[in-house]
Amino acid sequence: MPTSFAHRVSVLRATVVALTLASTLAGTTTSAASATTHPTIGSTLGTVASVRSALHPRALLPPQNPVSNVAPTSSMYDSCVAASSSNVASCDRETVSAIDAARANEGVGPLTLPIGYDQMPPNEQILVVSNLERTDRGLAPVAGLSSSLDTLAQLGAQNHTDPAFPSPFDGTSGGANWASTSSVLFADFLFMYDDGPGPDGINLDCTSLNTSGCWGHRDNILGNFDQPILMGAATVSGSSLTEEFIGGDGTDRPDVTAWSSLASLFPVTVSTTSVSLNAGVGAPKSSTVTVFDSGVSMNVTASITPSGSEWSLGTYSCDLSPGASCPLTVYLAPVAGAVTSATLRVTGPNGSVDVALNATAVAPGVPGAPLGVVARLNASHVHVSWNAPSSDGGDAVVDYRVFSTPAGLHCVTSSTQCVMTYAGAHRSYVFNVVAQNAVGLGPHSTPSNQVTFR
Repeated sequence: MPTSFAHRVSVLRATVVALTLASTLAGTTTSAASATTHPTIGSTLGTVASVRSALHPRALLPPQNPVSNVAPTSSMYDSCVAASSSNVASCDRETVSAIDAARANEGVGPLTLPIGYDQMPPNEQILVVSNLERTDRGLAPVAGLSSSLDTLAQLGAQNHTDPAFPSPFDGTSGGANWASTSSVLFADFLFMYDDGPGPDGINLDCTSLNTSGCWGHRDNILGNFDQPILMGAATVSGSSLTEEFIGGDGTDRPDVTAWSSLASLFPVTVSTTSVSLNAGVGAPKSSTVTVFDSGVSMNVTASITPSGSEWSLGTYSCDLSPGASCPLTVYLAPVAGAVTSATLRVTGPNGSVDVALNATAVAPGVPGAPLGVVARLNASHVHVSWNAPSSDGGDAVVDYRVFSTPAGLHCVTSSTQCVMTYAGAHRSYVFNVVAQNAVGLGPHSTPSNQVTFR
């Protein structure tokens, strides 16, 4: 971690407050000066309860939190802090990779952004990313964005502080977060994975002497709020982002964007875009592709085309909940003259993703060593036999060569035995056999037993 990171929270002091009554909520916000070059965050904490995810038992839900921070890499930090729009794609790419790694530590699948995410307005992106963190851990989603809550969020973003709660307050609990960055994914990374104790944390309210302030932003996003949950969200380009959650909100409506309206935008995703298997002797003939779901429940099927290829899979159908995964195994059965390349198509309710399947040609090598060499005497002759090697190297064995030690007896044959006549130079011999194909001679066999002429 570069030493400059140590200064990125020097101007922040967030206030963490439990919110249970409307009278407690009124006017409760966090006041903090904004950093000019480094992201900082502030939070007001919503009510949370001890809830475990039945679908994802390893996922951490409040009041359980990660044991340590995941600090951003230097390249991610630099590209996400820069205000230039040319850095957005780089920031998002690196941040999603870091989020996926952190989620994997909790047994949660990768973050799959919806189709057209880049073209969504910032407040809608905030709704999407916050709900993916919730649904992929088995929590109920936020119902959507409210115009009145968006207005409060916008004022908070302009003032570089947590948004104010509505007055009168018609919910049962709420929470608000602020970050001095307008990058939605980077803010989520900081809120969810870099908000705890330690030298790399971004939360000054989280110290060894005041651990009650740790993970407050994460707790807001994953809060066990009463239904319905409504949200407000806003950004100020390059400098500020806010989000507000209101649980049990009986007044506001998802009149900006409803989560249900985005359900058709979430694709199935897979662990790889290509599979290559070696069709040679002794090579593996199957490979497993992991299928992931993020955002909404879906049924997934799969097929391979063309039907006459060397590739196959059994009947495949998998019902996935958000954040879950299931394996998909493809098989390679080399057949002379068959098509060696194919396409695996994995299909969910919102479209398909293709995986290229390739059977690689194997360059033949020399055969292996012959096995089980045995020598037997018969008067003035010695009979040597053996078994074929376990591998012909990808090309047929054309002959075997038998050598004696000490030298003097030898033969060449296409069978797995030969008979040699005693030459009279020595009395005791052992024998080695070598297999040969078009590529060349393989290694010597293990020596045979010793035979002695009388």
